[in-house]
Amino acid sequence: MNNTGMKRLFLLTAAVICAFLASCSGNSGDEGMLVISADKTDIQTGTGEIVTFTVRYGSEDVSTSADMVISYTSASGDDIYSLEPGVNTFSSTVPGSYSFTASYKSGTAEIVSENSVEVTVSGEQISYAKKAYVMQFTAVGCPNCPIMSTNLSLMEEDHPDDFVVAAYHISYNAIQYPDPMVTSIGEKYRQEFDVTGIPRAHFDMHEDRIPADLTSLENALEQSLSEKPFCGVAIESEYDGTARHLSVTAKVRANRSEVCRYLIVLVEDNIEYDQLSAPVTPYYHNNVVREVLANNIYGERFNSGRPLVPGVEYTSSRAVDIPASWNVENMRIIVAVQYEGSDGVTYYTDNANVCRLGESADYNVISE
Repeated sequence: MNNTGMKRLFLLTAAVICAFLASCSGNSGDEGMLVISADKTDIQTGTGEIVTFTVRYGSEDVSTSADMVISYTSASGDDIYSLEPGVNTFSSTVPGSYSFTASYKSGTAEIVSENSVEVTVSGEQISYAKKAYVMQFTAVGCPNCPIMSTNLSLMEEDHPDDFVVAAYHISYNAIQYPDPMVTSIGEKYRQEFDVTGIPRAHFDMHEDRIPADLTSLENALEQSLSEKPFCGVAIESEYDGTARHLSVTAKVRANRSEVCRYLIVLVEDNIEYDQLSAPVTPYYHNNVVREVLANNIYGERFNSGRPLVPGVEYTSSRAVDIPASWNVENMRIIVAVQYEGSDGVTYYTDNANVCRLGESADYNVISE
């Protein structure tokens, strides 16, 4: 065989070997590499802008796969956070520079992206106005409870946007004065806060027992409002009047990393019912808790119980059918967001918001 024939044989053999190796690996070219890219690398706070990432494993788009997770460093570069599996969008209210990478599970192997994407969030730091969450314990057989209700109403005139009241009716003097507004969740809170005497209020789910006099209530509110919240709370709701079906979406954005829960509380105003020592007749009960859409007294978990990523919005929804005896025209939705205490068990309210059934409430933003 001459030199030309030998050269052709060599090239043919090499091609066969390359084809064989490619078929054995199941990949060719850059197959097996994980690459992340973004549709934009600069967004502004307060505009609702969103970065959408594309993650490719070779030629396969795994951007929304449950086996794909996008992680990034915080604006300070000190912490690493991860989005939920399969989430490929990012928006933040915390300005700074962020570096994103992706990981993907393929069988038993975990592949990390060959590259990273830098995203800059520009603009001002977003801060939020405080709205305190007031738990009022009351009962129709309590002679002094109308005093607290009156004083809370007076405070609402001076602080219309600073707090919300959830009035939990509990079994008190129940044989002589049965209370149809008692709920099972109210009884659970009664045990949790060791409520033996009423009226009583607890601000932001703290243990401090606030009595009915106006000075004590105002001092408690002042203390609550002095604590700058780290999160903002928003609400979306839809109400089907024919089916009497309500769905509520609780939203939160945090400026620091905290483990958080949320309570969705349904309250009703202007319920006419007899009240011991009522200052007027007929007597109307306001802020009456009808239902709490949670299985835990401190609320349901955001982010599956993991710390919230600063600047990222988290949402969670609950639904309920409204009984025919409840007057939806007089009802409101309260969403209170709690943060984990130092004991890892107790939670306290950082911020709250309120809206009517079928309506929404946006974040109460303060620009600094």
